[in-house]
Amino acid sequence: MRRTPGLAEQVTPAIEAEVTLLRTEEGGRTAPLRLEPGSPFYMPHLVIGDPKRKSPAGTMLGVAFRRAPLTLAPGDTATVRMDLMYHPQMDYRELTPGATFTVREGPKIVGHGRVLKREDSGAL
Repeated sequence: MRRTPGLAEQVTPAIEAEVTLLRTEEGGRTAPLRLEPGSPFYMPHLVIGDPKRKSPAGTMLGVAFRRAPLTLAPGDTATVRMDLMYHPQMDYRELTPGATFTVREGPKIVGHGRVLKREDSGAL
């Protein structure tokens, strides 16, 4: 179970999602995303909506990808787990199974995905 540091009784909800990074020539990252232990934490924003619509509109939802023995190159797809790190200050209700989203690094869209599971106890 994941708990928010400094808040003994507060649990951080999590999602499991299938995420595809855009290829570099599509405007995506130029470097692979490393999630293995010892690499920097990856904390992008998700914006709920149709990934084909590359609109900058939408609420930016801060997430933290969980560490995993995984490296994603531009163009790769993988199933990843993410902590909804600003809960309960931020409203993550729309991140439910089936919801689609874009992955943003600042205003830049670097990927897209679909929520597979959600666990409000943080047990994923």
